[in-house]
Amino acid sequence: MKANVTNLRKALVASADAHHVAFHWYKDEAHMSLKSESVPVQSDVRMICEAFYGTDEMVDVDFGYTIVYLDEVKFLPKVNEELLYMALPHGIKLD
Repeated sequence: MKANVTNLRKALVASADAHHVAFHWYKDEAHMSLKSESVPVQSDVRMICEAFYGTDEMVDVDFGYTIVYLDEVKFLPKVNEELLYMALPHGIKLD
């Protein structure tokens, strides 16, 4: 799977749905967020970012949100799918 904004959004939406929290995409401000500061949400978002970027340094937690800043780091050429699917609910497939 190619590492890009579209696939990252799909992964974060799937994570938000699994955690029963709201997902927000602020295109003009170049970030996406999940409305939760819980440790499970933070862990999954960090792991998703590791799969797409090779790092989680673009993740921040503030004001009740777990935030992913899209302009902080460049994507990997290809998603680490093994890591990605460990962060998502069993049976979820992103295409």
